[in-house]
Amino acid sequence: CILAAFSCNNETKPTAPGADSTKVDTTAAATPAAAPATTQLGTTDSTGLKERYWKLIELNGKPVKADSTFMKEPHVIFKQEKNEVHGNGGCNGFGGEYELKSPNRIKIERLVSTQMACPALDIENRFTKVLTTADNYYVNGDTLILNKARMAPLARFVAVVMK
Repeated sequence: CILAAFSCNNETKPTAPGADSTKVDTTAAATPAAAPATTQLGTTDSTGLKERYWKLIELNGKPVKADSTFMKEPHVIFKQEKNEVHGNGGCNGFGGEYELKSPNRIKIERLVSTQMACPALDIENRFTKVLTTADNYYVNGDTLILNKARMAPLARFVAVVMK
């Protein structure tokens, strides 16, 4: 017999010490009463992955610095419904599909993006390539890491208030 308890509410919570508590809405997903199963590196399920705005902070071990030509910050969101993924590479928006396999396996495919003429596409091109190359992930608190096999992390993200 398995007993599970879930709590749904409309309260707001800050994302970091000193953060404005009115900026985060927790109604997007149910919060499990028990802590998720974890590994040494992070969660083994998708509870921390979905419905969060993941800001890209590192690509192939190098920090991502905002380019003055970026229209938006590079980010990705894994939607709960229909396993859709969408985001922005800095200039062009993108969307596609993802599939999660246990434990911590991910496949991102069928990415399509707008084709705006932007002066600096290096980060954007590397970002979308990393998304389709990654085959596993770890969520540890407010950090998401995408990897390929046992290589060094391809990309590192931090969860921020949805914009």
